[in-house]
Amino acid sequence: MNPSQGGRARTSPLSSILLRHPIYDGIYSRLSPGARIRFGRTCRLAHKSVQDFHLRTYNINRHLKRFVDDPIAFRNLQARLAMLISGSNALQFLDSTFYPSSDLDLYVWKEDIKELDDVDEFHHQHYRFTGLHGVYSFAKNGPDGRLTVQVIAGTGGPLNTILTFHSTCVMNCIAFDAAYSLYPQATFEERRSLCMATLTDTDAAAFTKYSRRGWQLISAVWPHERATNRASFHVDATRWVADRYSWVVPLDTSELQPRPRLSPTSDYFAWDPVVYNSWRLEVAEDHAFEMVGGAAIGRSVCSTVVRYAYLIVDPGLFKTITTFLKTQGRLEHLKAKRLSWNERKRLWTW
Repeated sequence: MNPSQGGRARTSPLSSILLRHPIYDGIYSRLSPGARIRFGRTCRLAHKSVQDFHLRTYNINRHLKRFVDDPIAFRNLQARLAMLISGSNALQFLDSTFYPSSDLDLYVWKEDIKELDDVDEFHHQHYRFTGLHGVYSFAKNGPDGRLTVQVIAGTGGPLNTILTFHSTCVMNCIAFDAAYSLYPQATFEERRSLCMATLTDTDAAAFTKYSRRGWQLISAVWPHERATNRASFHVDATRWVADRYSWVVPLDTSELQPRPRLSPTSDYFAWDPVVYNSWRLEVAEDHAFEMVGGAAIGRSVCSTVVRYAYLIVDPGLFKTITTFLKTQGRLEHLKAKRLSWNERKRLWTW
C-alpha cells in the first residue's frame, strides 16, 4: 500500500542507515575525516549524522582520561596558561587511533612552567616531576604501563616549538577549545608527511616510528603539486592556524570556566590565542623545506604590552602592529610609574 492509500510512508534504505548510529558509526569510522566531511555536505540527514559521529568521536574529556583523573580541571588549566597538546597525542586524537606507549606532550610558555609543578592535578595522581633543559616530565605507573606527561617550555611560545617539528604529520595541536591540524589533506587523506630541512640524527627514530604507523615521509614536493589549488602543503603561502587550509575541530567547552580576562581593561576573548599566529613553508637553499614562523611580536621581543608572543609573517602587518605597540607601550610604562607592582599587573590596558 502506498502513502496515498493511507499506509505508512516508506523510509529509504539510506535514511534507515543515517538514522541509526550503530550502523553509520561502522561506516564513518572507516572513512577519512575529509571523506566524512564531504559526505556530510550531501544532505541534511547526512550532515546531522556526521556531526553526531564527530561529537562522540572527538570527545576530548574521554581522550584525556587516560592521563588525568579530572579532564575538566586540566582543560581549565590549559585555558589559563594557553597551553597546547601536540606530538603523537594530538595526532592520535584527530586520527582516531591509539598508540599505547605514547606520552602526553604539553607545550607551554616558559614563564608558566613553575605553575605546572604547583598544580594539584598531577601531584594528587602520584606523578613525579623532573626537569632538564626546558623539557620537564611527570611520570607514574598506570594500570597498562608507565604514563609520562612531558612539558616542553620552548622559546617563542608553544606554536613556535611545534613549527620546528621534524615533519608535517605531527604539526597538530589541541587547545582547550579546539583541535587544529595544520596540514590535514597531506596528513589524513594522503598519509604523507613532508620532512623539514633542519634534520638531525635524533630524528631518525621518529622517521622510523611514523613510517611504521603508515605515513609516507617525503623530502620534496613536485612542482605540479605546488601550482594547483588542491595543493597539500601550500608552499610559499602565508598561513594562519585557523585558515581555510587547516582542519579545525571545535571541542565541547560547556563545563569549563570562562577563560580569565588578561586585565580589567583588556578586550575579552574566550578562545585560545594560538589562532593569531602565522607562518610560511618555504624552499631552503639546498632545495629542502623549512618553516618560517614569522617575526615574534610581544613579550620581551618587541613589546611588553601584550601577554603573549605572536608569530607574524606579513611584513606590512608586522610593521603596523609594532608601530602601535611602541606608542601604546610608552603610554603604559608612563602610567605604571605611579602604580604599585600589583596595580601594574591589574591595570595594564593590554
